[in-house]
Amino acid sequence: MSYTDRIPPADLAGYKVIKDWENYYENFLQAFEKHNPHDDISNAKLTVENKIFESDVFFTGEFKPHIKFLNCYFQGDIKFYKCQVQNDLSINHSLCDGELFVFGTSEFTDEFNLINLILGRQIYVEGGTFHKCRWNFLENATVKIAGGDFDELNIGYWGGAKLRELTLHNLKTSGYIKISGENTDIEHLSIFQSSKDLEISIEDINVNVLSVYRYRNEDGFRLINIKPLPGPQPSEISIAESYMGKAEFYSLDLTSFESVTFYNSHLIDTTFVNIKWNYKIRALKGFGIGLNAEEQLLPGKLKQLEEDWFAKNINSEPLREDPVVIGYFINLRETFRQLKFALGKQGDLINEQKFHTQEMLAYDKSLRLEDDFWTTVIIKFSYWFSDFGQSFTRPLIALLVGHFALLMVLISFNGIDGLHISFIDADSDGFRIAIDKYLFLINPLRKLDDSFSGYTIIIDVLMRIWSSYMVYNLIRATRRFIK
Repeated sequence: MSYTDRIPPADLAGYKVIKDWENYYENFLQAFEKHNPHDDISNAKLTVENKIFESDVFFTGEFKPHIKFLNCYFQGDIKFYKCQVQNDLSINHSLCDGELFVFGTSEFTDEFNLINLILGRQIYVEGGTFHKCRWNFLENATVKIAGGDFDELNIGYWGGAKLRELTLHNLKTSGYIKISGENTDIEHLSIFQSSKDLEISIEDINVNVLSVYRYRNEDGFRLINIKPLPGPQPSEISIAESYMGKAEFYSLDLTSFESVTFYNSHLIDTTFVNIKWNYKIRALKGFGIGLNAEEQLLPGKLKQLEEDWFAKNINSEPLREDPVVIGYFINLRETFRQLKFALGKQGDLINEQKFHTQEMLAYDKSLRLEDDFWTTVIIKFSYWFSDFGQSFTRPLIALLVGHFALLMVLISFNGIDGLHISFIDADSDGFRIAIDKYLFLINPLRKLDDSFSGYTIIIDVLMRIWSSYMVYNLIRATRRFIK
């Protein structure tokens, strides 16, 4: 089915069928030379309006005039091969059944604009040299940039763009690429490989899946005010196996995306400004990236493991010992460590400590108890009794409850004269003495008590250690916003 079928029968008479673009262009040159023998052809303007091209439109050779296609239908492909376009070229409000292909031998000295273009297949840029390119597309087009040197490529400039897929394969690409516009909707935006002379800026767009894979940021990468676009896949931001360098992230609400994944990437030097963080970041490769058999099974294993932990299912131990699962938590710990470090350098103490907590929890899940018993115990104690220095209530409750339990043990060993545990002979004087001893013994800096002996000395030492540890956690929590 051709886009020409959309032309109302009543309007069809207003269109002229062009069978051969090259002959059409040659006729224009001859007519211009005949009527303007002393004028420079580079000052001429060729407006191609209301035309239907039955075959491929092939640009090859030298094109000097200003060329504008307006309201045209291309039933074949539009191809640029070994051509030099010296003045501006634009394709406005037109439809193409095939694809627009730019070979690496093409050169555009002036602007190359695509305005409200509808493509049946895709635009594929293999390479070439470009000045300013301002493009927007309608009806879920596919755009693949696999090369080219752009002074500026702005996708979404003319009021936004509707794209099914936008791929930037940067190995042979250089210059400046900007993807922008609050009316720009992209289902799948993929960025691959690197070029030392390429700067990318993604601003104010709506995207369902943003995938950055094996990308190396050399010249500049900015991500500004990106919002999720509902689509066939859960909304996702994924950065995998990439060196982000001094990338800049501004005004992102990561909690609005259903999945945020950072995997084996360098993030320490990245700048984060006004970010609403999703603390459930995962260390997985994102959607659309080729996965091996183990990587395909990993999300299911993690989901099952999470359900088992929540249900306290003892049968989760085989999954807990799975090398692939352990490797995942090692990668996750590294991701949180880098985010913690990056935010600490920027003075974001709150999120720095949040990610420190996530780092320690991931570290705990990457350890086997039998392999590193004391490290595991220390991490668990730090989490249970202080949330890694972020909780004031946890150490306070632990101090009061733990000290009370030790006091009961001390009394049961007759460590305090005149006190014993009894529900029958209880009296107010005994309760008052117990309260006095409770408050006195909770001080870890009190003088040594010669009345203790044997087991009661051990209990006294345990009281001092417990109180000291909890007081330290209390002080640590009150100072967590002080650098």
